[in-house]
Amino acid sequence: MKLRQPIKTKFSIILFSAMFLLTVPIISAAQEKIAFTSARDGNPEIYIMNPDGSSQTRLTNNPADDLGSVSLNGNKIAFVSNRDGNFEIYVMNADGTGQTRLTNNSSGDFMPAFSPDGNKIVFTSMRDGNDEIYVMNSDGTSQTRLTTNAVTDFEPAFSPDGSKIVFVSQRDGNLEIYVMNANGTIPTRLTNNSTSETFPTFSPDGSKIAFTSDPAGNRDIYVMNANGTGQTRLTTDSLFDDSPSYSPDGSKIAFESNRDGNEEIYVMNADGSSQVRLTNNSVLDGAPSWSSLPNAAPTITAASGISRERDAGASNSSIATANDAEDAENTLSVTVNGGASATSNGVTVSGIAVDSSGNVTANISATCGATNANFTLRVTDSGALFAEATLNVAVTSETGLPVITLPSNIVTYLPLNSTDTSKVVNFTVSATDNCDANPTVTAVPASGSVFTVGTTTVNVTATDASGNIATGSF
Repeated sequence: MKLRQPIKTKFSIILFSAMFLLTVPIISAAQEKIAFTSARDGNPEIYIMNPDGSSQTRLTNNPADDLGSVSLNGNKIAFVSNRDGNFEIYVMNADGTGQTRLTNNSSGDFMPAFSPDGNKIVFTSMRDGNDEIYVMNSDGTSQTRLTTNAVTDFEPAFSPDGSKIVFVSQRDGNLEIYVMNANGTIPTRLTNNSTSETFPTFSPDGSKIAFTSDPAGNRDIYVMNANGTGQTRLTTDSLFDDSPSYSPDGSKIAFESNRDGNEEIYVMNADGSSQVRLTNNSVLDGAPSWSSLPNAAPTITAASGISRERDAGASNSSIATANDAEDAENTLSVTVNGGASATSNGVTVSGIAVDSSGNVTANISATCGATNANFTLRVTDSGALFAEATLNVAVTSETGLPVITLPSNIVTYLPLNSTDTSKVVNFTVSATDNCDANPTVTAVPASGSVFTVGTTTVNVTATDASGNIATGSF
């Protein structure tokens, strides 16, 4: 491999190599993504995809060249673009929104990489005449030079704890990998070969550094201990492999290769086994950067119009809709008032379940004395993030009718040889109700009334406290 060309020459071949994107590993259990550069739409733009190569999505859309690097904290993407005339560093949200320019120089600024806490960006600039390493706040302020050599220092990346910066330098005659303190002090050479070593990146635990070397005449991916010992070759094909990027858990490495005729993105185990192609285009796909996006909190929206009749028994209803960007909806946990079930104002919510579409159901019942009640629904994802919503349950009066107990039809006789034409008749009627212990019972004619000879129908009405009326007669 030839020595790196001056930065202007490097930018002139960017459409073919797209090598200016450094990986910053992330230790997180959140949603994993691989950001990369692709020229599939006519010029280099930044894309993002799942670690299996699915859901490849374009984030930038400019006639200029955009190249990127996912930040360590995952919620921002730092990238390089010449959309404003020369290559400068920009930052955007992980969905491509909020694209903002951070540097503004007549020379090139490129190769940005975030610090682990996301507060700093280390980058390379030619503003002082040659490639040197600088650091700035993540909003672009306090741009400070860290290296001061007359030769190339570039491709910086923070260690996972933020205390070190690994980089490439030509200060000893050829491109070698160095490490220095985050403030630029105590630069230490890690490699010492007659070949060129480039694209260094720390493993998530900080114990390893993956890099590119070309002792066999073509670039291959190597790994070494963080102190430079134990240098081991991982790829062995006859064409170039470079731009390694660790997965957040350190078990895999994404990289760029032209082994199939043009630059594509591949992934392999951290020991070099199981090399698999992720992209498949006739143009450049390269410079992968594997990251974990922040675990987005789930969402929950309570259903409206939920009501229950007093003492009507429990019935199942859809009470909410829950969603999450990372977790399958049926794995989300939904509680009510902090538990699996809750009772408030005589209303009980229990048996909560979430299906694969995020529909949340529960059994809801109301006692005879229940009144309107509010419940707090909380949805929690696998990352312990949660969201809450208020479920309102309106209570309606029970509609069950009282049950009247009537006597059998009564037949009574006047005394023998009596000349009377009527007689007082006494009887008992009563009623029960599921919610009213003493429903009002009225008989017309009432017990103790004088009944005339013949048949008289007694009409009985029972009314409960909810106004439900039952009737009967004998």
